[in-house]
Amino acid sequence: MRSLNKNLSLFLCVFTNAVAGETLYIGSGLRNGDGGIYSCSFADGKLTKPRRSVSLPSDAVLEQSPDGGFLYASIRSAATGETGELITFQIEEDGALTEIRRRDSGVEHFCSMTVSKNGRLLIGASFNDGVVSSFQLKSGRTERAVSRIELPRFTKGRKKLARAHDVEFSKDMRHAFVPDTFNNRVYVFAVDPKSAALRQSHFVTSDSFQGPRHLILNESGDQLYVLNQTGSSVVVFRHDGKGGLQELQVISTLPAGYSGRQNHSAEVLLHPSGKTLYVSNRVHDSLVAFRVGEDGQLTKIQTISSGGKSPWSFVLSKDGKHLICSNRKSNNLLVFSIDTYSGKLTLLPGEVTVPEPVSLSFR
Repeated sequence: MRSLNKNLSLFLCVFTNAVAGETLYIGSGLRNGDGGIYSCSFADGKLTKPRRSVSLPSDAVLEQSPDGGFLYASIRSAATGETGELITFQIEEDGALTEIRRRDSGVEHFCSMTVSKNGRLLIGASFNDGVVSSFQLKSGRTERAVSRIELPRFTKGRKKLARAHDVEFSKDMRHAFVPDTFNNRVYVFAVDPKSAALRQSHFVTSDSFQGPRHLILNESGDQLYVLNQTGSSVVVFRHDGKGGLQELQVISTLPAGYSGRQNHSAEVLLHPSGKTLYVSNRVHDSLVAFRVGEDGQLTKIQTISSGGKSPWSFVLSKDGKHLICSNRKSNNLLVFSIDTYSGKLTLLPGEVTVPEPVSLSFR
């Protein structure tokens, strides 16, 4: 396995202050050799000042094991043209990160990763390579690379590309959904839960797709919400539990009559109650809340400023009472309270700074 230059590679900082409440891990988007993972504590609606816990040579995309015991980071290579790495960290009781495994990821970078709820399988989506990969996990470690599937390439203008941008498991872990932003498709993969092998089953396309970027299933698994990046809209599908999708609705993430610069929607998440869906808009720099109806369809109830520039990612606290938003271009994170009845957001005082925050993970 290729190793990075040790001077640019990881060093571990001891996270000395034991944290109260939840721990938030923040992947920095810096690609100048000063990237890494920052961490801070969150309690009573407030974030402590983030500290860089791990130094990395490039931007870090994070994903956590369901039991909260391990954190996975995908990073680019320090050398141009080489594949990146997938790093496994054990999360210590005080929130410190201890590296326990590092392996070649087989791609330049995973822009999204997901771990099965039994903690035995990790799937990554590579935007630049147009690749979907799976790995077996054992005791938290990435033991074996199992599948590496290139999405079909199609020509648009002078470009012939595929752009995998997210990956989500079905509730029974037998299917995985991957949007292709470039070719306006959502691919459905059959997943072998024992071997971690992937097999492309079929795909869904729609006239409503305009750069499908991220997607999420509801808790019961019968509704799939697909966020269009350039289309600035959410497409709602009914899922039959076997990978089949039926389109129900498309709804804009922008205010009526918006005529500004081309907006790019970025993140989509469902509240734990299942009653509210949240979306972020880059360029418009806003967060949008939708009420989820009994039939799974959406009604827009709020648009609120993200408090910075280019809201790249956001996460919800485990109790569902707060949303933490990271604004990449203004290098800040802000906390919003969530009204438990309406689902609407209220910006709370104070903010913390992190260089180019792009990926968030709560423990």
